[in-house]
Amino acid sequence: MSRQSDSLADARLVRRVLAGDEPAFDELVRRHRESVLSVTRGVLDDWAEAEDAAQTAFIKAYGSLASFRMGSSFKTWITRIAINHCRDVLRKKKQRRFFSLDSMLETLKSLPEILVSRQSEEPGEVPSVPPGAWEALSEGERAVLDLIQDKPGISYEEISRQLGLSLDSVKGKLKRARVKLRAHRDRLNPGTERE
Repeated sequence: MSRQSDSLADARLVRRVLAGDEPAFDELVRRHRESVLSVTRGVLDDWAEAEDAAQTAFIKAYGSLASFRMGSSFKTWITRIAINHCRDVLRKKKQRRFFSLDSMLETLKSLPEILVSRQSEEPGEVPSVPPGAWEALSEGERAVLDLIQDKPGISYEEISRQLGLSLDSVKGKLKRARVKLRAHRDRLNPGTERE
């Protein structure tokens, strides 16, 4: 099928949906689900989030189908909706991350700084997070630290299970986070003694 005949078939399906034939929308979903999933997976790291985003994009498309211009490509239109929704998801995640950091820093202000020895194997022992250091961490490192802060005493196995990572990956991310936090602390306080 050519791109033009695909667009005409999509336009016919849209007209049918607008005329009350709701099952015609199922056909639109079947025709474009894989391409929309491909887009959401490309934007979002988490596959479950990508699946949810694709489903939400189709729900939004269904709700605003009357605004679809028949001369346009349905594929382009649904892709734009999916991308915009993914941007909203990322924006909300970023806001939550900054809120989480703010609350963590507020809590840590009342605690003495925890200095971790390089030999420590306890996942719950992490240095405090000074302002500006959070941005230096990767998303995975932040996720590990978030779990440790939220659940003191959590085991490596539990972190591994909750994040869907191998034990080695969890330990590696925590080790890199510690190194980055120490380096940031040392830059802020050049006189700090090294362990």
